Amino acid sequence: QFMRASVSKTGELDTNKVWSYKLKEDLFKRVTKLPNGKNHGMVMYVDWSGSMSANISNTIEQTLILSDFCKKVSIPFEVFAFSDNSYLSGLKYGVSDLSYRKDKFSKRNKDLAIDGRNVYLINLLSNRMSKAEYRNAQHRLLQLGAAFDPSDDDYENRYVRSLRTHTVPTYLTLHGTPLDESIILATYFIEQFKAVNKLDVANTIFLTDGDGAETRCIWENGHYRALSNEAGSKMYNAVLKDPATGIVVTCKPNEPMTVGLLKMMKAKTNTNLVGYFISTRPMKTTINYMANLYGQHVDLEGATRFSRKNKYFGLDNTGYDKYFLVLSKDLEVQESKIDVKDDFNKRELLKAFVSNQKNKVLNRILLNKFIEQIA
Repeated sequence: QFMRASVSKTGELDTNKVWSYKLKEDLFKRVTKLPNGKNHGMVMYVDWSGSMSANISNTIEQTLILSDFCKKVSIPFEVFAFSDNSYLSGLKYGVSDLSYRKDKFSKRNKDLAIDGRNVYLINLLSNRMSKAEYRNAQHRLLQLGAAFDPSDDDYENRYVRSLRTHTVPTYLTLHGTPLDESIILATYFIEQFKAVNKLDVANTIFLTDGDGAETRCIWENGHYRALSNEAGSKMYNAVLKDPATGIVVTCKPNEPMTVGLLKMMKAKTNTNLVGYFISTRPMKTTINYMANLYGQHVDLEGATRFSRKNKYFGLDNTGYDKYFLVLSKDLEVQESKIDVKDDFNKRELLKAFVSNQKNKVLNRILLNKFIEQIA
């Protein structure tokens, strides 16, 4: 912002310069104009569930590209994996028995609550890391991606993976999908993240390959329960209210609880909310399924043609500001070489170069959409 500042004359005499009228012609006041600029930050939450095993490798590559971009342009960032892997508790507390743990909040009927034994956020990458820590974390994540990659011959048979040299630590194995619980935690974290880094805008990104597991985030009659567990419960509105701010959001009938929690996050933090749904099924099938889930009508043939060209398709009214459907195979980062023949003329060389660069752009889906968000 300061680098783009400009100084201009105001047309008003500067009385402090009048004495020098015989030496200088410039006796006018000046004003410094600062362009409208905002400090951005990025927080990403990656689904660390079992169904992501086929997507983890490509997702990690995309995540590293995005975090590298943030690091190079000095954008504060944090990358988390969300999981319900109970081994993580042993890593933090030194024991595997969770029965001794007690919740640190009051429990009143109908309160939104989190069963702390079923959700963990793993901080994978951060701008707070030193250069050596950051590079080491990148190497470890790439190793994890290779371990989970079903196309990698070295790790093809998951039943003998434990016998391999490069085993996956038990606390980093893939488990369930506590998406809704992670959204609740993220709502509080984003407020802290903006304050610590003095940010005007926080960009929050969720990468998942499906809906969250059955969410037990309502405290009622002495236990946690999911709103959708009761017969007919989806026939009425679920109303969420934040007692600190008075903000109220409503989940419409048959609308996933996730949508309401995302609305609450948006209302409380004013963050830019971006979601990516990663699919291993054909894009046409994916678009049709997701459109039906959110009660939207789309031109299926037109949407499929768009996704084939742009490697994504966007849906509205999902709780996110932007929600993209992408195929797992399109997240793979490929460095293609320029195919040049000896008899190419200048025009053919240019065409080959442009085609190569276009492929690079399409291979960096997360980065491209993030840049559009902050531009």
